[in-house]
Amino acid sequence: MSASTQLDHTGSLNGSDHNAERIQEIVVQRHRSLLQYADLRWPWGELQDCAERNILKTMAARQREGIRKLVLLLDRRGWAVDYGQFSDHFKDFTFVAVDHLWQQVVKSEHDLLAELHEVRQDVIEDDDAVKVLDQCIAHQREILTTVSEHVVESRSHANQRNSERRV
Repeated sequence: MSASTQLDHTGSLNGSDHNAERIQEIVVQRHRSLLQYADLRWPWGELQDCAERNILKTMAARQREGIRKLVLLLDRRGWAVDYGQFSDHFKDFTFVAVDHLWQQVVKSEHDLLAELHEVRQDVIEDDDAVKVLDQCIAHQREILTTVSEHVVESRSHANQRNSERRV
């Protein structure tokens, strides 16, 4: 057990206990995000090799890189990692249009970025955790930018198709 995970008089972890709990929470949120769910459960068979699928797979893999770093941090500190479960609510996305899914992924990734910033503030005195969280925040910004740009691009293409149909 490292110096940052000392037992108090009750046998409970103190000090970094809160930090580890917050990091564990963000591991679950990222590992069981809508982006990860969509990557694993992609229901749009005819769109298997499309650009949308490739963007999603690439961003999900990028997110898993950050998750791995957080897990390694917890592991170095002797914490078992719970990866959590996907929200039952995500099953509803199996029956929606891909465009709607993307809009929800953007919202979800935006919320995740905000949560990463909150966790970073909560563990600000933990240099190792802050370093890893800064890397995760950079990954998350990249993911959010990419999926947001895709949604804007998709809307533009949809508007163009609708305009062409009217003519």
